[in-house]
Parts: sequence; structure tokens; C-alpha cells
Amino acid sequence: MELEISTLLFLLTVAFVAGFVDSIAGGGGILTIPALLSVGIPPTFALGTNKLQASFGSCAATFYYARRGMVSFRLLPILLVFCASGVGSLCVQFVGNALLAKIVPFLLIAFGLYFLFSPKISARENAAQRYGWLVLTLGCIGFYDGFFGPGTGSFFLLALLVLGAYNMIGALAHAKLYNFCTNLASILFFALLGNVLWSVGFVMAIGQFVGGYLGSKVAFTYGTRIIKPLIVSISLLASLKLLIEQYL
Repeated sequence: MELEISTLLFLLTVAFVAGFVDSIAGGGGILTIPALLSVGIPPTFALGTNKLQASFGSCAATFYYARRGMVSFRLLPILLVFCASGVGSLCVQFVGNALLAKIVPFLLIAFGLYFLFSPKISARENAAQRYGWLVLTLGCIGFYDGFFGPGTGSFFLLALLVLGAYNMIGALAHAKLYNFCTNLASILFFALLGNVLWSVGFVMAIGQFVGGYLGSKVAFTYGTRIIKPLIVSISLLASLKLLIEQYL
């Protein structure tokens, strides 16, 4: 599928903004998926191409935090989220996700309100014995990302804050790592079925990588002052968009 230069520049710009926002609060797909659909790309190809370009943003963010020694590469959760996302990506190409699309907006609203009314969340440290529940939750989120996707980065972040022994920046760093893993798995299964527009994805990947790196730098510098308000805003905006699409 060939797109005009002006269309590719539009998608590149959207990817940059999405990468910046996603590296801080998640929700970049709220921008990129509608953008891909708006230029005439079929839904399945839009989902596959979105995973390709999004992987560069999460890669940039992971690279930024890893260089600062803030990422612990634990094999079990990495493998679990990767495999779970692969299964979800395979399922969504054969099974409709209409029911999940109707439920997710309410989950995102609850998520945003949780952050809004939880003043101590930036300093939260949790017991190591919750690790088992954390791994299970990460697996479920991984499947969700492969199957549907909106708000995945935010869900990872919340799980790591509530069930893991992480502060805000530590949780954000690991959320980017796991999101990178789920993106890679999704790309694999979408590609196997020929549902990725590689040229479009790589153009958008440039914007995603730059935006993801810069957003991570901003998040690392300003911490909770910017992360918490942006997460709440993205969660509520995402839920509003999905509610309008599903119920109006």
C-alpha cells in the first residue's frame, strides 16, 4: 500500500507525539491507531503496523532507563508478557474483541480515578511477597495488549506500583520494558499473517523513537509532577474516546 509523502509526514508527526506521551503515561495508541485508520489503512493492518512503530518508542524508553541502571531484566515476567501478548495477537486476528472494547473504558476510568485520589502513590513501596501476583497480573496485561491494547502502558504502571516494590520512576521504567516485550510479540504474529505495512511502520518508528526518548528524559527529570497528572488525563481521555465509539 503506497501513501503520499504528506500522509507519511502526518503519520510521522503523530508517532512523535504518541511516543512522547506514551513514554510518560501510556496511551500512545489512542493517537496512532485512529491516525492510521484515517488515512485508509484497513483495521487489521492498522493494528499490526501500530505494534511495529510503537515498539520503537518503548525500545527508546527502555534504553533510556536501562542506561541509568533502573531496569531489572527478570526472565520470568519478560517471557510471560511476551508469550501472553503473542497469544492475544493471534486470537484477535480470528476472534472479535467487541465485548472487551465495551468493558475497557470503565477500567480506564477506574484507573484514572485511582491515581487521582491516591496522594501517596509516588512514594509507594510494596512487599516482595506480592511478586507472584505481580507476575500473574503482568501476564494478563500482556494478553490484553496483544488482543486489544488501549491503556496497556498505564495498566503495567499501575500493576507495578500496587503489587511490585517500585516507586513511580522505577515502575515507569519496567512498564516500558514489558510494553516493549508485548509489542515485539505482537509484531511477530501480525507479521506471520501478513498484517504489517513495513514501510509505513518504519517511517512512524522514527517519530516514536525520538518521542519516546525525549519523553523518558522529561519523566526522569520531573518525576511525579508530570507523570501523575498526565496519566490521569490520558486515562480519562482514552475512556471518553472509547465510550463514544462503543455507545454513541
